[in-house]
Amino acid sequence: IRMLAVVAFSAAFVLLLWRGLGDLAIPVALYIAAITAMVLAAIRARLPEPWLAAGAILFLFSDAVLGLNRFRGPVPYRDWIVWSTYYLGQVGIALG
Repeated sequence: IRMLAVVAFSAAFVLLLWRGLGDLAIPVALYIAAITAMVLAAIRARLPEPWLAAGAILFLFSDAVLGLNRFRGPVPYRDWIVWSTYYLGQVGIALG
């Protein structure tokens, strides 16, 4: 169910951004697909500790906030949200 939730989130995110992407639509969609594949692989690894999957999900969230800010408009507390989820995500990936 986690994998389905990640795919649904990513698909909805592409649709949310699509209208404002212009010439970047295909590259952004491919980037989101690549990050989604990374998260799915981390979940699929089924390691005994949840750190890898949690870190990958946080990394996806960090990039999503950056995308929202870039293509949809200002995100309140963007810097705090992006840096905290990015670094926690990297720690999770490293621990995993």
